Amino acid sequence: MVLETPAVAEVFEKLDVDYFCRGNRPLGDALNEKGVSLEDFTRERDRTCQQSLRTPAVPDWRSVPLRVLIKHIVDRHHAFLQRELTTVDNSVLTDLPSEHAWMPALRQIFQTLKMDMEVHMRKEESILFPAIVDMEMAVASGRNPQVLPFGSVANFSRILEQEHRRTASVIHEFRLLTNNYICPPAASENLQKLFRRLAALVADVHQHIHLENNVLFPRAIDLEKRGGICQ
Repeated sequence: MVLETPAVAEVFEKLDVDYFCRGNRPLGDALNEKGVSLEDFTRERDRTCQQSLRTPAVPDWRSVPLRVLIKHIVDRHHAFLQRELTTVDNSVLTDLPSEHAWMPALRQIFQTLKMDMEVHMRKEESILFPAIVDMEMAVASGRNPQVLPFGSVANFSRILEQEHRRTASVIHEFRLLTNNYICPPAASENLQKLFRRLAALVADVHQHIHLENNVLFPRAIDLEKRGGICQ
């Protein structure tokens, strides 16, 4: 559904439905898991899609060259995440008092996310993404791609998908600890700012994972198979 209508991702985000790591399942199963009726989902979907008509169209990432999709992931999602991880860590989190019992746990989870994602993105940008671009150009020109030290794009993609599942589990803790990003009464402006930034960061990470798990990796693996490259 998100591949056909990207705006639906906003609805799934609101309902806390995993469309990025666990998207390959029937809609009814996903909604039942969250106690949401199909009628309520359809109403929210139609409202969101109507509003999205006023926003610029999103490219169909299923058909653009893989190098274009990779550039979008790096320039948009990696850059945003690197900036926000540093900003939240250096200012918003450190400026907040620890009077809330959950704040130490939130800081610990955030540090885990920061360290994991920094390493994860370096592996993508220095190893997997260049290999995919080279493979795409090689197949298009009829030459053999360079030999990959990690075996195959398919193998390395599976490893990164496992890391994505770990990331999804870590950032889900943000929603639980913050009561769905709802501030407690009389919350300070800094705490309100933190909740807004966390919600935006998590939504962007979900989009980031979705583009890799559900578009980039499957397309790259399919290209690897069609190119007759060893799995």
